[in-house]
Amino acid sequence: LAASRASDIALRSLVIEGVANNETDAEGLIAFDAVNDFAIEECAFRGAPASAIRLVGSAGIIRGNTITGAADAAIYATDGTGLSVTENTIEGSGNGGVVIYRSAPGHDGTVVRGNRIRDTRADSGGTGQNGNAINFFRADDTVAADNVISGSAFTAIRGNSVRNMRITGNTCTESGETAVYAEFAFENAVISDNTVDGAANGISAPNLDHGGHGATITGNVVRNLRTTAPYEVDFPAFGTGIGVEADAVVTGNLIENAPLYGINAGWGPYLRNVEIADNTIRDARVGIGVSAAEGAGRATLRGNRIGARETGILAHAWGQPVAPDLLAHPDAAPGNVSLDGNVATSG
Repeated sequence: LAASRASDIALRSLVIEGVANNETDAEGLIAFDAVNDFAIEECAFRGAPASAIRLVGSAGIIRGNTITGAADAAIYATDGTGLSVTENTIEGSGNGGVVIYRSAPGHDGTVVRGNRIRDTRADSGGTGQNGNAINFFRADDTVAADNVISGSAFTAIRGNSVRNMRITGNTCTESGETAVYAEFAFENAVISDNTVDGAANGISAPNLDHGGHGATITGNVVRNLRTTAPYEVDFPAFGTGIGVEADAVVTGNLIENAPLYGINAGWGPYLRNVEIADNTIRDARVGIGVSAAEGAGRATLRGNRIGARETGILAHAWGQPVAPDLLAHPDAAPGNVSLDGNVATSG
């Protein structure tokens, strides 16, 4: 079903099934271009040979649908003008669940709320281009809230070069790489009250080298991380609960079972204005890591409760220690690190 330069289209209670290798369906079982005020509600989409729903420059509501077995992304929207994606069930997509893409950075405003997204693969490969349950790219002022996501090959919720993204209240289990990711030239991400259980990294907001900065990461629960992912890296390896680099506040989070860092601030010189406060860390190899390499900016660590197997607070240069454990020896802190009221706990 296709429409172009139209408005006020409603599709409800339909069952639409794809046919393998059908060129007619190459863009999507539904393909809308410059369609305003549409509604796609309570439909079932099965076996789309590409995407189930493909949108360009469109605005409308996608609500209460079931999408299974799409070969590419279940929902792929480019240059949206006001999308609401709510209460859908998406399962077994080949390359992505909900992909919100812009050809150039700018306001998008898509809201992705209350969806259940399971078993998202990355059949076309890559190191994060595919395999994400929800993926915002260059799409500013976007929201992912109250979604239940499991079994993503890479990331549950990923924002690449996005400004003013809000990720809140989501449950993300068994992510193959980083569960919640604000990356590259992102700005001003709010990541709050999410649960991450099972991932290679929990929550990450890095890439000061690309201009990435500005993150408020509060009230999240991050558990059961691992050191393996779909690809290999040298340093920093996988297994970190929360990682940040620039203009970031990390407060009131609970991190459990982190094989590397519970929280890590900065890498090499890529550290600027980070505050890590009032977090609880249990069963981490290193409770909190903070870069003290040449050129690294300031970080403040205060009031954290840290249970670490090896080191409570590690000042490092490219991962190598430059001071004794600062949790036990706060007076040995490098000049760019401020400490206040951090305590060791059991476990």
